[in-house]
Amino acid sequence: MGKYLIDDKKMMIHRTAHIEGQCGLTNLSLLKRIEINEDREITALVSEEKYARCPFCFERLN
Repeated sequence: MGKYLIDDKKMMIHRTAHIEGQCGLTNLSLLKRIEINEDREITALVSEEKYARCPFCFERLN
């Protein structure tokens, strides 16, 4: 189980353990961040094609 931050403005999912400056979260207000701890919720968001995984956070996992 990971921990994720959701950027609703850019429709992007970030993996908190691997967030970098390239992710662009420095300008995202803490109030606009949504935290999710369940991998299945992330899979559902991506499979519905509403959100994308941040290439900078998630590429470090591969």
